[in-house]
Amino acid sequence: LLGMDDISKETVYCIIDRLFKLLDGNDIEYTKEEKKIICKQKEDLFRKVYKLSEERYYWNGLYLPIPQFAPEVFYYRNCISEIADPEYIKNKVIIDAGGFVGDSALIFRTYFENDVYSFEPGKETYELLIKTISMNNLSRVVPINKALTNSNRGRYLYHADAMSCNSFGVDNYHVSGGSSKELVNCITLDDFVLENKLEVGLIRADVEGEEMNLLKGAEQTIKEQ
Repeated sequence: LLGMDDISKETVYCIIDRLFKLLDGNDIEYTKEEKKIICKQKEDLFRKVYKLSEERYYWNGLYLPIPQFAPEVFYYRNCISEIADPEYIKNKVIIDAGGFVGDSALIFRTYFENDVYSFEPGKETYELLIKTISMNNLSRVVPINKALTNSNRGRYLYHADAMSCNSFGVDNYHVSGGSSKELVNCITLDDFVLENKLEVGLIRADVEGEEMNLLKGAEQTIKEQ
């Protein structure tokens, strides 16, 4: 926290405190401003998600095969508006690490014309990603059934009860989830970029605790591009 102003420090401290509260099974007390934002999310997002069939859900012109319209993706649009220099991304590819069911790829395609490479290692989730691409007629979204990490060796992905909660780590996380494991293919971003001669403009990552290894495997790409 060295060099942070007091407001930034308090924000970080608040986040840490809330994480402890959640881990201890306690409720979080939201501020009035936060409650307003939560209400607006419900009005603009959750209450406008419509079930059309068992495998088709609709919101604001977009379709998903499961009702997973996460606020960070659909309400905050992956913080695309916060990108300092959108022109830098132009004509470069977007790397979507942890593509899940294609939700982030869907948002990227509504804002950018760039090719989106969406990496999703889990077989079941990858199949849902394919469905999302199909039902939205997405062009220039390339689905890849691999994990981005720090090596090209296969690794076990541990599935918790919720489809969106997976882990590469060998710890109590997957044990408490009481679920299964799946051997998945892996690749480093550096190798993938080199093999496909790509120029990368943006990396978006949500890889269930594997972020540090992803960065290690992307070091050359990040430094050069």
